Amino acid sequence: MFVAAFALAAAITLPPELSRVLTDYEAAWRKGDGAALASLFDEDGYVLPNGAPPVRGRAAIQQYYKGPGGALVLHAYAYSTEGPVGYIIGGFSRQEGSPDVGKFTLTLRKNTTGQWLIVSDMDNGNRRPDSPPATTAGPGGYEMAHYFLAFLYRGPNWTPQETEETKRIQEGHMANIRKMAESGKLIVAGPFLDDGDLRGIFLFQNVSREEAEQLCAADPAVQAGRLRIELHPWFAAKGIKVDPPKPPSP
Repeated sequence: MFVAAFALAAAITLPPELSRVLTDYEAAWRKGDGAALASLFDEDGYVLPNGAPPVRGRAAIQQYYKGPGGALVLHAYAYSTEGPVGYIIGGFSRQEGSPDVGKFTLTLRKNTTGQWLIVSDMDNGNRRPDSPPATTAGPGGYEMAHYFLAFLYRGPNWTPQETEETKRIQEGHMANIRKMAESGKLIVAGPFLDDGDLRGIFLFQNVSREEAEQLCAADPAVQAGRLRIELHPWFAAKGIKVDPPKPPSP
C-alpha cells in the first residue's frame, strides 16, 4: 500500500519511525557531531549541498559535517513510503516557531533491522542569492572574489563582568573560531580594541549565505546572547589569507 501525506508549507506530524530521523538529525547537528550525523545515512548515502559538489559515503559525510553545530529545527511538509523506500520533504529554521530559512528533501531506505536511513540529503535556503557584481576585475587588475563579512556586536545578554560562566562562554567562542579556521571557511577573525558595541569580525570564504549564517549561529557567545551577528556579502581581492604562526626558534 502506498502511504502519503502532503501539506503546503505547513508542518505535519510524521509516523514515529520517520520522526526519529529528524529528531536524531537535529540532536547530532546541534552538538556538531559529525559521526552521529553520518550514522543516520546509508553506507553509500549522499549529501547534496547547495553550491557545492556531492559528498558520498559515511566517512566523507562525517568529514563534511565536522565542525561547529548550532541551532536547527526541522519539520516535515510531506512524506511518503512504499515498502523499504520513502522520502521526507520539509523546512528548517533556527528557532522553534521562527519562519523557515530553508527547505530540504531526504530520500530514505529501510535497512534489515527496520531502521530508516538517509540515502540522500539535499537542502537550500529560502533567501534569494545576493547578486554578484558584474565584473570579476578590481582596481589594478586584481582578480576578485566573494566573501561574507560578519560584524560581532554586543548582544542582549552581554555584561562587562567576568564570571565563571562568561569564561566558559569565551573559551567556547575561541574554540569555535579555531574549529572554523581549521575547516578553511573562516580566514580572518579578531576583536576591535576601542571597547565599543562592535566587538569583532569574522571573514568567511567559499560559503553560501546560509552556511555563513549557520556558522555564526553555532558560536557559543552568539547562542548565549553575549554577541549578535550582522552579516554582509563582501567583494574583495581573491586569495586573502593569514600566514600561519612561525614555529619557535630552536
